[in-house]
Amino acid sequence: MKDAEGFVMVYSVSSSDSLKALTKYRASMLRTIASYGHAPIRLIGTDFGERTIDTENVLALSKKMKVPFKEITSVQQINEIVTDMITEIQRKRLEDIEDEIDCAEAVAAANKKKWDFHSVFPNSSFPAVWF
Repeated sequence: MKDAEGFVMVYSVSSSDSLKALTKYRASMLRTIASYGHAPIRLIGTDFGERTIDTENVLALSKKMKVPFKEITSVQQINEIVTDMITEIQRKRLEDIEDEIDCAEAVAAANKKKWDFHSVFPNSSFPAVWF
């Protein structure tokens, strides 16, 4: 879990134990996110059985956890959710790279400037020094 870049928390609407287990794993997920910096999380309910979990309770939990929530009825829907998460992760990576490039360009521009010691300290008797 320590190298994860995103999490899909899936529970069964017919098993309250599956939802309880996710709340236990959430602490580990948050530690991973804290060390990595950013990792999207989604809370997904699978609707393949007899419902025993009230949707309103899960909505309240998702708001408390500050994660998007959706109930699905097909594998295609989970594929769409994962694809959206991958897109979000890639977008974040590009933003990070752009930030690094901006920082590198600023350092390069600063390194190109040469300063003449005498122009900064005109009354100095030291020899000219470039830094």
